Amino acid sequence: GHVYRGSRWPRLLGLYLYGDYCSGRIWALRGGPENWETRQLLNTGRSISAFGIDELGALYVVDYGSGEVLAVTDPDVEESVRSVVPAVAHVFGSGGTPWRAELAITNPNGQPAAVDLVFSGGGTTFEGSATVPAGGGVAWPDVLVDLFGMDTTDQAAGVVEVLSEVPVTVSARSYAAVADGTFGQYLPGLRSSDGIGAGEFGLVPQLARSETRYTNLGFVNLGDQPVELAVVLRDDTGEALADVMTIDLDAGQWIQLFDVLSGLGQHEAASARVEVMTPAGRAWAYGSVIDRDSRDPTTVPMSVP
Repeated sequence: GHVYRGSRWPRLLGLYLYGDYCSGRIWALRGGPENWETRQLLNTGRSISAFGIDELGALYVVDYGSGEVLAVTDPDVEESVRSVVPAVAHVFGSGGTPWRAELAITNPNGQPAAVDLVFSGGGTTFEGSATVPAGGGVAWPDVLVDLFGMDTTDQAAGVVEVLSEVPVTVSARSYAAVADGTFGQYLPGLRSSDGIGAGEFGLVPQLARSETRYTNLGFVNLGDQPVELAVVLRDDTGEALADVMTIDLDAGQWIQLFDVLSGLGQHEAASARVEVMTPAGRAWAYGSVIDRDSRDPTTVPMSVP
C-alpha cells in the first residue's frame, strides 16, 4: 500500500491504504497518539497485486485478474470542482475592434492542482489542461490562442468550463486589443451556487446608453439542462421599457445582447430584472457598460435582492 498524500480526497489524507490479493479488501491504517487504528474501507472483489501513486499524489490499485489500473476515490466527495467563465472571445466587435480574453487560475492549496479546460461556442469546441503550482497561478493573455491553440486569424466566442481536483479561483479579463491599450473588464469563474434558480430573480443595475456609453447584457446557463429566462428592462422610475424578453439557453451556453437599450432612449440608471422560468434551472447575468471612445467595458454583475 501507500500513504495518501494527494489533494483531491481530503478525508484520505495521511491514511496508509493497503489491500489483500486473495480477498480483494482494502483497509485504511491511521496512526494515533497512543496506538494504530485500522478499518476496512471496501471489499472490491479484485485481485489486488499492487498500489501506485502519480506525481500529484493520486493513488491507484492494480487488479491482477483483469490487468486494470484503477483510481482510488472518495465516493462521498464530488469528483471535480466546476467553474464556468462566460464571454471568452477572440473576435472582432463593433467598429472592427479586436476583442480578446485573458483567463487566470490561482491555486490556494498546498498541493499542485490539475485542471481540465473546455471551450464551447458557436459549434466550436477546444480542450486543454494545465497544472497550477501549489500556492501559485497561471494565466493565458489570449486564452483561445495561447492555451487552446486556435489560429490567430480565426474567430470564436463562448464559455470556458474549468474542472479541477481541488477548489481553485478562476477569473477572466475581456479587453479590446487595440494599439493604445485598454483595461478591459473582469469576469468571474462561476459555480452553480452563484446563479439564481427557478422562482428566483436577479437584478442587473447601472445599464446606460448615451453619447459616451452603451451597454451589452449577458446571460449564462450554469446547469446541465436547457433553461428559459424572462427579462424585463426598466428605466430609473421603474417603468418597463419594452415587452418581456424570453431568453433560451442550452446547457452551459452563454449569449450577450449587443447595445440592449438601443432604440429605447437615453438612460443612466436603467436595470434588467432576470427570472429563471425552468424548474431546476440555474443561470447568471451581467451588464457590460462600454465606453464608446476607449472601448473599455465595465462589468456590472447581477445581484440577488
